[in-house]
Amino acid sequence: HWPVTAVAFHGEWIFSASADKSICVWDLGTLERVGVIDLHHRDEINCLAVGAGGFDMMLFSGSNDHTIKAYNISPDIVASGKTVPCVHTITHHQAPVTCLLTQRFYPEDEYSNAVRGWRLYSGSADCTIQVLEAVFIGKGGLLPDDPQPFGVLRGHTSTVTTLAVAR
Repeated sequence: HWPVTAVAFHGEWIFSASADKSICVWDLGTLERVGVIDLHHRDEINCLAVGAGGFDMMLFSGSNDHTIKAYNISPDIVASGKTVPCVHTITHHQAPVTCLLTQRFYPEDEYSNAVRGWRLYSGSADCTIQVLEAVFIGKGGLLPDDPQPFGVLRGHTSTVTTLAVAR
């Protein structure tokens, strides 16, 4: 048996990641496993987050393989019972991705050039926090390194282990 390494909730589903590199989808009503997001990472999955992206709702997973994977978790795809495909891989971190957070962002200044919408924040053993506009994740036609982070927060001298956003 492999340990569960991360859990995320969305609507009627629980997503659980395991050290075996898989993610299971569980129905909160029946407590049954209804799907698997399987073996897209090359190493242990450390964190999960759910938020809007290039599709209605997306699941993001961060791993020891230094990547973030994005999955379309629209209800018909998850309910199909088939393996949920990875729609995008983000490769900007130089060390394991240790924490993820999605948050809806509204600029306080109505004249700000900042984009309103969902952001994906990722913390890593490379001592950085990267900020991505989640709406671009999973869109067709992106190059492998897109979207680029529009912000990289530097200043930690050790692994970033937890993220929280408050406004």
